[in-house]
Amino acid sequence: MNEIREQLLTMARDKYRNILPIPRLKKIENCFTEDFGKTIFWFNTADKSTHLISYDIHLKTFRVNGKNIMTQQKMTTTAKKIVNAIINPTKSKLSKYKTKKVLLTNTEYAKTDQKFKSYCEVQNIEPTGRQAGKYRRKKGLAFQAKNIIKR
Repeated sequence: MNEIREQLLTMARDKYRNILPIPRLKKIENCFTEDFGKTIFWFNTADKSTHLISYDIHLKTFRVNGKNIMTQQKMTTTAKKIVNAIINPTKSKLSKYKTKKVLLTNTEYAKTDQKFKSYCEVQNIEPTGRQAGKYRRKKGLAFQAKNIIKR
């Protein structure tokens, strides 16, 4: 079991004392999900309610049932080692931890992409999330402006 999983398991035991695997998964080791830079630990407590604790590599925060409980400043030394290994993989023995690229939402894209903003300005439209979605799908007025400028 890797160190992030061990940290999540320790946090769950500290908070809820008696934790059990999800019934269909049978073992605690199977109750982890890793996707898009997050490690999520799903488990049941003695009262048969389901809880989760997660760690987000990009935000460097631990969450219990949707609430931030620990940021990098408050982490244990083990968690700090894991985060440092993720940030500087060549300097650490923990180089197996890799981060995935974070995708922007259309609204974030509309606020940050300068080319998109300039195409919207040419068409005299507001750079909104809706327009960004159309632009990214190669449709809409902003994309048409891109084709006009290239000619």
